Amino acid sequence: MDDFPLHAVAQPLPAWAMANAITSFATIFAGIVTLALWFAMRDQPWRWAHAYLWIFLTGLPTLGMHGYGEPFGAASHPYWIVADTGSNLILAWALQLAVLGDFWPHLQARLGALSLTVNLAAIGKMIHENFFAAERIYLIPLGDFGGFW
Repeated sequence: MDDFPLHAVAQPLPAWAMANAITSFATIFAGIVTLALWFAMRDQPWRWAHAYLWIFLTGLPTLGMHGYGEPFGAASHPYWIVADTGSNLILAWALQLAVLGDFWPHLQARLGALSLTVNLAAIGKMIHENFFAAERIYLIPLGDFGGFW
């Protein structure tokens, strides 16, 4: 234990990373609460439980990204990028399925499949850029800020 002092590992998060980490806890708890309410009331279809589950699941890699991977340039940072952004894309897809089922069930399968295909392609692009490409190319450039890969 003496070879690995605690103070060498525990570092305070920068304010921007702390704000994102706190948001991830809110996301995790929002998923837990909505799942608990769905389970207690059982008056919504399973597609909503699926969406609520993804709210919870999305908070986990978001915490990893902003609490462990991003602020200190960790070697795991590329993994957290893919997990964090990828889970957000799957959450968006799950919410689309839930809403489509409520309003346009006849379009749910077709639009849901199209959305899933686009989101999985985006996740594939992230995997390629983070692990196999020499450099990333901005999908949406935002000037001096940088942009979205």
